[in-house]
Amino acid sequence: MQKGLNNQKIQQTNRSLILEMIIDRGVATRKEMVELTGLHKPTITNIVNELLEMNVIEECEAPRQEGQRKVVGFALKTQKIKILTARWARSFFEVALYTLSGEISDTERCDVEPEENIELTAHKILESINSLLDRHHTSHVLGMCIGVPGPYIKGEKHEALVAGYDNLQKIDIQKYFEDKFPFPVMTEHDAHLSAFAEWKNMSQKERSNCNCMMALQSLGIGIGAGVILDGKIVEGAFGISGEIGQMGILFSGAKGRNGAKGVLENYASFASVKRYIRTRLFEFPGSSLSEESSYEEIVEAYYHHDPLAEWAFDVVAWHLAYGLINTVFVINPSIIIIGPDYPRSERFVEKIKQAFREMMDERISSRVDIRLSTIEKDPTLEGGYNYVIDMFIHNHLLFERVKEIMDGHSGDFLQE
Repeated sequence: MQKGLNNQKIQQTNRSLILEMIIDRGVATRKEMVELTGLHKPTITNIVNELLEMNVIEECEAPRQEGQRKVVGFALKTQKIKILTARWARSFFEVALYTLSGEISDTERCDVEPEENIELTAHKILESINSLLDRHHTSHVLGMCIGVPGPYIKGEKHEALVAGYDNLQKIDIQKYFEDKFPFPVMTEHDAHLSAFAEWKNMSQKERSNCNCMMALQSLGIGIGAGVILDGKIVEGAFGISGEIGQMGILFSGAKGRNGAKGVLENYASFASVKRYIRTRLFEFPGSSLSEESSYEEIVEAYYHHDPLAEWAFDVVAWHLAYGLINTVFVINPSIIIIGPDYPRSERFVEKIKQAFREMMDERISSRVDIRLSTIEKDPTLEGGYNYVIDMFIHNHLLFERVKEIMDGHSGDFLQE
């Protein structure tokens, strides 16, 4: 009996592995499947034939080098299967409908108010999601992932402890939404999802050579980060891994939103940029900025070499580097990715690198690759798409769930 169960588990794993490879690479040949999975040719042939019969994939010409003969590959064919991924922030909720191949086919967005009754907000969000689903087929959804601001504590009750949004603590986001839909619903820290998207955005070769990377983002007054170790999100004991904004860097500094003194987010979040602008505004008469300048306007001024904007972001870069150096000695990432909320500027990154060189031994700083994010879409939404697929892979159910949808059955797949 146990042997039969083992064989079934192996088949599920192998099938999901091949399907994941095609999704991840876009086009995959039989030769690549053999080389990268270690499966025997007959096994791969059987799985490929099953996917062809299910109308999930189709034959195509694989990319080839000059002079190379035509090679047959396999790519996703179906546009029937969808993945929902969403982001709940302090001021908005956005949900996107992805195809299995990773393209956004539809979106919905609604504004939220931190002071609003949380049940009303949740109902408004639910209506937004249902509005999107009404335009499509609910039974075709593989699953849904919602990115939540943090610290996001996971346990018997899932709690989002978001400064300035105390009402969010009053709802178990995971339980509320998983009870509303027939497909699996997952929730995760938004910075963790962003980091996972950055990991997936790296080349196959780079992923194989990098066992630990970190990506950070700043939206509003906070700074969050995600750590990817051997291709998996590092959660920590109860989900709050990566909250680097809470790291103390100046014991004598001013108290932050949670009462702690001198935490990193007070000095290196994008909210701190506006404070820096106000403190030295009259020292830069040639600046185009004012006390009323928005963060977006400050970034734009930075791109145009406004001296006040450059000074403010130089200060942010130095403080950010100070905090990141602490993380290097704790988790030792070989790659640190600066999220799109910060200026997409090599000058900004160079200031961080310069601080690294000044404060660390060159034999360490030279081994840490600090770079800007190259993801054009919202990395939290991108990460949610990848997270759903990864969870089905982890549970060996990707192939079975795809087959169920293609066969026209809804079913009830568990996350664990």
